[in-house]
Amino acid sequence: MNLDEIFHEFCVSGLQRSMVLRWQSLCQGIDCATTFHFFDACIGLRFSFFIYVFAGILPITGEIRPVRVLATGNVGRRVRIETSVLHEEIYLDKRINGWRRLQELTIRAERSFRDLSGAEIVEFVRLYRQASGDLAFLITHSSNQDVVDFLNTVVSRAYACLYKSRPKKFGAWVNEGLTAWAQTVRRQAWSVLVATLLFFGAGFWAAGMMTFDPPSRAYFIQPGMEELFDHWKKGEFERRSADENLAMAGFYAANNPSVALRTVGLAAATGGIGSVYILWSNGLLIGALSHEMASVGKLGFLYSSIAPHGISEIGGILIAGGAGLVLGMAFIRPGRRTLLDSLKHAGKDAFQMSVIAIIMIFLAAPIEGFFSFNPAVPQAAKAAFALIAFVAWMAFFIGYGRDKPEIRD
Repeated sequence: MNLDEIFHEFCVSGLQRSMVLRWQSLCQGIDCATTFHFFDACIGLRFSFFIYVFAGILPITGEIRPVRVLATGNVGRRVRIETSVLHEEIYLDKRINGWRRLQELTIRAERSFRDLSGAEIVEFVRLYRQASGDLAFLITHSSNQDVVDFLNTVVSRAYACLYKSRPKKFGAWVNEGLTAWAQTVRRQAWSVLVATLLFFGAGFWAAGMMTFDPPSRAYFIQPGMEELFDHWKKGEFERRSADENLAMAGFYAANNPSVALRTVGLAAATGGIGSVYILWSNGLLIGALSHEMASVGKLGFLYSSIAPHGISEIGGILIAGGAGLVLGMAFIRPGRRTLLDSLKHAGKDAFQMSVIAIIMIFLAAPIEGFFSFNPAVPQAAKAAFALIAFVAWMAFFIGYGRDKPEIRD
């Protein structure tokens, strides 16, 4: 085959990998001088650029004879071309010990970098940078996929170990959670407002109906609730021992958060209707009790007794109701999303709201068990505590995390 045919084979290939391999096989036995004359015949191409392309795309395998070219100048200038044989087995023999050493150091560093000495840390970084270069080189030039996969695993583990973020301290986790909860409640403030209107609207409606239509009392106060209402109308609490207070606090802590869970769960299952029902029924109960206490002149006693824990407990119920309304709105109006995607999107905020609601209700349990119904605590002290709790919660939801980026997950 003459040079014209060789040149044709090379040029029509478009420098594709397969044709370069064919070009190499065609060039077997051609000496450097002949090769130089061939390149010299490539009119219109810068020689240095041509050689770079030619040399750069040759893969390194045990069967290929890559050409390493040292060339300067344009077409027509004399160049010196060196050829060498680089077998992949020789390359691996030179590098494999470093890769295995990096693998060993990585296993130790995954536990803690404190397990490595200063010199070993320096060695770890050096071997990681070297292995990263080897990986980039082999991906481009090697045909041995097993070697590439092995080295990729070693480098990936070392990278994850070297650049992993520091574990957050407990305080950072708490701060991030508080920020997410406050931001979520502010973002979904409409739902909490609607839940508040439903709750207190039901209370005012029940109290108004019982005032202007006394026979309706039988509708709002079921026979099984008469004993509870009579106990409240006495305007006093019985003294309880510390063990009894502890038992009641445990009961409240176990029972009350379930209201929040039922509120959210029913909302998801009924498109928000269950959440509305729970808010409305609880509001009716408070309204009916308020009417009965007002009829015996004990309304102040009622509010000062339930307010210390009620600020947190009722606040939690309202936020849980808001979470249910968020899910209900996503169910009713998915917008351009599918129903499932809409519920997933709304579920993120609903979950955050449910968590803070449960926490608020849980925090109310010891206050209810040890403080609110304790006859030894003056009613004025209870009212002051309730006011402080209200201001604290409002300040948290309005201001906490306002100066930080939004957390949505």
